[in-house]
Amino acid sequence: LLLAPYGLTWNGKRYERQGEESRTRFPSIHTTYERYRTALPHQPRDGSPEALASAEIDARIMTAVERRQLRVLLVRSDLVALALPRLAARLGVRPQRVDKLLIAAMERRARAEEVDVPVLHETHEAGPGGGDWPHLVHLAADAMGDVAGTLLPAREPLVLSHFGLVRRYALQRFLDALASAAAHDDCEAIFLVHAAHDEATAVSLEGLRIPGLLPSQVVRVTKAWIENRHNAAAPAA
Repeated sequence: LLLAPYGLTWNGKRYERQGEESRTRFPSIHTTYERYRTALPHQPRDGSPEALASAEIDARIMTAVERRQLRVLLVRSDLVALALPRLAARLGVRPQRVDKLLIAAMERRARAEEVDVPVLHETHEAGPGGGDWPHLVHLAADAMGDVAGTLLPAREPLVLSHFGLVRRYALQRFLDALASAAAHDDCEAIFLVHAAHDEATAVSLEGLRIPGLLPSQVVRVTKAWIENRHNAAAPAA
């Protein structure tokens, strides 16, 4: 179906999401997951290399919160579904799926302009070669502006994921707006979560261009951080 790669299917009336699993260009990998309990005050902390690296990741994330900065968080594709709730718990916020926000905004605009929502589906399916594709992209750009208007400036740490439709419709202005907002003092930290493996950052972002992005603003989130290894007690001798 049209939006299956983004986890969405058309039911004849609207787009529906089938589960919250990550849809990426990478093959699925079944990942075992263990959430380590935080060490008690009298217990020594885990000093393994994995735990120390996890502590550094946590420090970089929380420094971004304190300084109200933008960060790109690269997460292995099979760990995205685990990383998002972990970030939610750590930051005390609810992650937002950009594709879902955009589709809702597009549908609202379509109804307001008396455009049949199924036409959006058909035009998307036809792709850039279709005659109405420019109109769909224009609608998407306007709808993305609506989304940006509700999100920015962020009043609490903002965690965004699933940028497939931003790439599909080449909505660079949204990425520009995120970078611009993050540069102002009235905006809280912004975290862009993107599925990646071990590629260079430019390859990992798959064509998404974050203006002014520095290497220091990119954090690779590991399984150890998701598992809370940096707060765990040292293994028993």
